[in-house]
Amino acid sequence: MKKIKNIIKILEFFEKEEEIIKNNLIDFLRQIEYSGEIVDWLYIYDYSMKLGLISERDDFTIITDKGSQILDRINEKENKKNIQNYIFLNCIYNNEKFSRTIELLKKFHPLNEKLVIFVEDIKNQNFFTEIETLRDELNVISFKDDHWYVNPEFQNIIQVNQNIQKRRIKTLAELDDILEEQKRIGNYAEELSLKYEKNEMKKKKWDEEMVERISIKNVSAGYDINSIRNKKSKIHDKFIEVKGRKYDENSFIISHNELVKARKEGEHYMIYFWKNLKSRKQPNEPTKIIKDPVNKLKIKECDNCLEYLIEIDV
Repeated sequence: MKKIKNIIKILEFFEKEEEIIKNNLIDFLRQIEYSGEIVDWLYIYDYSMKLGLISERDDFTIITDKGSQILDRINEKENKKNIQNYIFLNCIYNNEKFSRTIELLKKFHPLNEKLVIFVEDIKNQNFFTEIETLRDELNVISFKDDHWYVNPEFQNIIQVNQNIQKRRIKTLAELDDILEEQKRIGNYAEELSLKYEKNEMKKKKWDEEMVERISIKNVSAGYDINSIRNKKSKIHDKFIEVKGRKYDENSFIISHNELVKARKEGEHYMIYFWKNLKSRKQPNEPTKIIKDPVNKLKIKECDNCLEYLIEIDV
């Protein structure tokens, strides 16, 4: 992970500074002592630019949102594998500057339920740089018995992407990370939603006592908060499911149970989606409110699926 390790060294210069004079940054980097290791910092700098982790403004280098998110993950002590996955999915997989890498991935095809490619298929096409990045830096592919293989946790993303035109798919590991994150910050997001909903009632001069958090009483209800749709409502007729993310991510996971309730209630069912809950400036209203999500988001359900990844435009 030498290349990624050195990219992180560049990003760490922005822990306290929002911008750095480019020439000064390169000088600082060259002063870093590595035991017997010679680093081409200009190459690492340009590669960080290509990944979209830093950018330039006049004579200054600034960190981008993606670069900041990697720093946030480092500060949250996320493991190295999560950071590798983030770089692959967010900085390479949809990045036109890595068209050769994407071209290589498209050559993998299913064989015995695995995505493989024969050596003969690529040996004359000079994919050496792309292979180095995917194998040695990001652990996306591996080589065995004269075949290149997509490693198991990435097989789903690449196979699905070859068959379905979609803006972006995530790995199973990342899906697990999102679900775990939702669980960790779910309580905070629900508290924010409860406060927001009650404030909305006060503004309208409606009965705020009709706002009730039920998730702590009934975890299988398929939503988190009861509320009302109009002033004259005598019973709960608004059902709020809360989703939260730590960082600037526009995705969440919804369960089969939540979809069943959402379909049943239609326009009475809402999703309150919050993001950047770990940012310095805390939001005071949901990032997005989604009414009737089954129809609004055009969720395609499948047999035996228990959870669905939803990506939204914000």
